[in-house]
Amino acid sequence: MKIIIVGLGKVGYAIAQQMVGEEHDLILVDESAAVIEHADATLDAMCVEGNGACASVLLRAGVRDADLVIAATADDEVNLVCSRKSWVPSTRSPVCAIPNTSATRRSCAARSVWT
Repeated sequence: MKIIIVGLGKVGYAIAQQMVGEEHDLILVDESAAVIEHADATLDAMCVEGNGACASVLLRAGVRDADLVIAATADDEVNLVCSRKSWVPSTRSPVCAIPNTSATRRSCAARSVWT
């Protein structure tokens, strides 16, 4: 499977480590150059530096061909936007980690506008 992971904090990096062991085609996205350099040196994955909420970054990461997009940044709103922008016909399963319930309520209210 082609999997894009946006956000390489503790959660995103741990998911990436697990996925590398399962021999998936991984693309890792983070806006920190230092984090990307570390991931590039330690994981067998393609790394893309940039904001995962930007369509151009997601396109550079290959979102059109992805089977799964995981948004795991520390910013709930970035996760929501990333998941929403990742929903293209070929991307069957965007996943978004959102512990902040107020951000979730805003997303549900805005969803009818976007769909």
